[in-house]
Amino acid sequence: MRYSIENSLAVGLAVMVTAVAAGHHDRQKSPLNPSTSPVTDDNMGPASMLWPLSRVWTRDMDNTAPCGSSAAIAQRTRFPMSMLLVFLVVESEEWKGRRMKIAEFFRFTEGAKVSLVAQDDYYDSQISISYKKDPKENSDFTALTMNTASMNDLNPGHTCVDVPDAPTDLVSPGTNATIQVIYRSNWDKPENQTFYVCADITYVPLEEFDDNMMCFNATVPGEDDQNPPWIKKVDKKPFGGGPNDKTPGTASAPAIPSEKPLLSGGDIAGIVIGSLAALTMVVGVVVILVRRSQQKKRRNQHIARMENARQDQGPMEKHDSVNA
Repeated sequence: MRYSIENSLAVGLAVMVTAVAAGHHDRQKSPLNPSTSPVTDDNMGPASMLWPLSRVWTRDMDNTAPCGSSAAIAQRTRFPMSMLLVFLVVESEEWKGRRMKIAEFFRFTEGAKVSLVAQDDYYDSQISISYKKDPKENSDFTALTMNTASMNDLNPGHTCVDVPDAPTDLVSPGTNATIQVIYRSNWDKPENQTFYVCADITYVPLEEFDDNMMCFNATVPGEDDQNPPWIKKVDKKPFGGGPNDKTPGTASAPAIPSEKPLLSGGDIAGIVIGSLAALTMVVGVVVILVRRSQQKKRRNQHIARMENARQDQGPMEKHDSVNA
């Protein structure tokens, strides 16, 4: 049994190490990638959608409406239709032949989300949707009603965004649609540009949806928040003004270097998984040591019982020989 535990721990740690490695993007970025983020990806622009899966990025078309890509619709992601309302009965009892509801309440399950990922500052993000089979123009999309203030200035990393429920008069199970994200960034130029990203989806009832939306929040400070000495200073600010704007006649406060290292979403995930791996290893070592200690204790007790039995039988054997 001890060997099976050790083997299981070895396999588990190997899987975790693989997961840690997979959680980090390649830091050896292409010379064509202007990102100054600690973690970069050469297969996307300044920002994209992690979920639902976006269309393949095209470098020389990411500023072209409506989808910033030359790729056709290749794969549609299953997307939940609406929030699910569940009626729960906590307790009930029989009273005079009738079943009485003692307590009851409603529970709402999690609704649809869009997972954004970025390797640069990006601003004025807008999420829209089209129910056309293959939208070709910006006019084919309708902007979703959302809290736009929270999307005016986003940092590199992962951002999870809640989206409104699909309209029941337009959407039913199996309806196809295309989600569009428009945002601005001064990715490879000193001025802000407009970028487009699309993801193709198929609606499914929420009660039948069990996919991982991979939606979480983990960002690092952008260039408009701080300019470390190893980054070439570039005037990157939101469209129409932002944190770097200066009022004439006023002096800006000196920047205070951050003492904290930059952590990307992949770094955070790696730390968490690495900690779990270390904890698993420690627990496994403790289990093995405890089992060995118990086995040694049982072995010593068995030897002691045998020794006591031998000593108890000694006089009896001598007495028998005298009587003979």
